[in-house]
Amino acid sequence: INYRFRKDAPIQDILRDGARAVQFLRTKAEAWNLDKTRFAGFGSSAGAGTSLWPATRDDLADPTSEDPVLKESSRLQAAVLVA
Repeated sequence: INYRFRKDAPIQDILRDGARAVQFLRTKAEAWNLDKTRFAGFGSSAGAGTSLWPATRDDLADPTSEDPVLKESSRLQAAVLVA
């Protein structure tokens, strides 16, 4: 995914952008033939941090949200970190 740079947004917003991307992909799982239970992140430097964060923190899914994206899990089952 692409994400905003630190000069453009607070780190918390950047990390939540990454988590939302995972949630968005899960909303497309059926149409794009993805397995919702097997998501991983991969990255180096800032991408490594952005991959590690949703793999290690509490799930951001909100089943009561009106936004279908936010209803999906933000958790990754694996994160590969380079550098």
